Amino acid sequence: MLKIWALLLRLFSKRKTPKQVSLSEKYQHFKRLCLANDSFLKTLSKLCEVPSTLTGSDAQELIEEIRANASEMALCLNEMSGGRYLDLVRKVEEIDRLIASKLSLDRPMEIGKPVLSAFDADSTNPGITGGKGAHLARLAQKKIVKVPPFYVMTSYAYNDFLEASGVYDIVRQSLTLDTYEDEKRLEQVCEQISRTILDAKVPDALVSALGQSMDKLGAQSFCFRSSATVEDSEASFAGQFETVFPVKKEDAISAYKRVVASKYRAGALRYGWLKGILDEDIKMAVIVMPVLRARFAGVAYSRSFEDEDLVLVSGVSGLALPLVQGVVEPCRFSFSRKKGLALVDHQTGQRDYSLRVNHDGLLEESHHSEPVPAEIAKQVLNLVLLCEQEFGSPQDIEWVFTEDGEMFVVQSRPLLTSSVKSPSTGVIVSKPPLVTGGVRACGGVASGPVHILYDVDRATECPSGSILVVSTTSPRLVSAVGKVRAILAETGSATGHLATVAREFNLPMLVGVKGIMGLLRDGQEITVDAWERKVYDGCVIEAVEKKPQESRSPIMQTVIERIAPLHLHDPRSFDFRVEHCKTLHDCARF
Repeated sequence: MLKIWALLLRLFSKRKTPKQVSLSEKYQHFKRLCLANDSFLKTLSKLCEVPSTLTGSDAQELIEEIRANASEMALCLNEMSGGRYLDLVRKVEEIDRLIASKLSLDRPMEIGKPVLSAFDADSTNPGITGGKGAHLARLAQKKIVKVPPFYVMTSYAYNDFLEASGVYDIVRQSLTLDTYEDEKRLEQVCEQISRTILDAKVPDALVSALGQSMDKLGAQSFCFRSSATVEDSEASFAGQFETVFPVKKEDAISAYKRVVASKYRAGALRYGWLKGILDEDIKMAVIVMPVLRARFAGVAYSRSFEDEDLVLVSGVSGLALPLVQGVVEPCRFSFSRKKGLALVDHQTGQRDYSLRVNHDGLLEESHHSEPVPAEIAKQVLNLVLLCEQEFGSPQDIEWVFTEDGEMFVVQSRPLLTSSVKSPSTGVIVSKPPLVTGGVRACGGVASGPVHILYDVDRATECPSGSILVVSTTSPRLVSAVGKVRAILAETGSATGHLATVAREFNLPMLVGVKGIMGLLRDGQEITVDAWERKVYDGCVIEAVEKKPQESRSPIMQTVIERIAPLHLHDPRSFDFRVEHCKTLHDCARF
């Protein structure tokens, strides 16, 4: 027993004793701590007030001051105690790094292979091949479904190109937090960056790597598809980036630059801003695959956004582009899980337009098309269920049935649905509706003045709080999301890109509302009940739920959540310890 005690004494005697600090030194550290604490609390108060008058740079300046004060307080306390609070210093540094990573506009470059095939080991890493490329590589490597052969110009290639061309320098100088909050300024900056990308020279090594990958694919023409590192994740970015096809080999560099430049569309950056994603969070990988001569193509949801019992398959004759862009109304098939995947509903859609690829690999428009057969829809049903099983969550897939009779999956992403489930509307039915019908893309109820938009490129001009009325559902209308209260469209698809985004933001939306643009007038107050597929004149809602205007950006809100909340309240509590500090406010309180 005595030996054990002797061993323990020797062990504890090796612990570093606190540094001796004179009373004068303690007093100086204490004064600095008090001043930092006072400044911390005053600055925090300014930041947490409703910042209607704060610009992005103003808020960032306050945050930098808070970070500096928190660090000063921790260092002073550690010095006063002779080094006993080094763990607090480290905790402040840890939280500070998280804040800095979100605010940083100058992140370190990553270097790696510029091109990967579908079967390379790193191809399933979305940080390298993007969300779309990573999901397709996983399906191809595991042979879950048939995927066309493809290569990916990786995020490393993107880094090399933008660094060598000087684009990164322009982005760092011009794309600030203030820019995101000024729509006109954002448009101007995005145009400048896009022009620079399109005019820039792609490094010879990337040109060579791209050419070799196209030679290996051996196709007549190619499709260049965006696969951003944040795409097809918790944020779909549906329709926000460009797909370029058909592309001949001699036009490959131009097509590559067009896809990269599409990252700097103002609508895409605005969408990311609303989702809490900054430009530097997005690296643009690009998928290169042969153009498929589609006989039929479309989209399928393993869980319908209207009823989780249903599997929804939609399709058109020819390519899926008119469907996802909302130009046509597709054939729709609904299969019930409860009824053994039996077909329970079939809508023929609109068949007066199709887009095809001819034998020369060129696009052809046609005003005649054939309906999608039920047998094809059943094949797609099996594919989307296999994808759901593989990824472990409901899936939204894009499919192609070729002229040669082959079935391919060309995209599989998480199915993002509206979080609003209850059809309880609060509508006072005191008069008949103006319009009944259409297809529900996203449920909900909203009231406001009509804004009829004839030019989708002017979507940023939509008044806040209005009901947007359009002829079709172009993805470019995403610029209006976050401003308008509902969308009504004469044509379009509930499985198109805009509908996907509407569900992400719980934005009530009806498509296929015939004649709606001629029936309504600008400024007319109406109520949209998307659950019941009805439009009423005037406000007929018991209590209109008006979403408050965002007082701060999602980016800034994320940062503030690392600073302001207080979790350590009672110093007498057992939990009042450094390891339980989650924010800088907690550290200051400790």
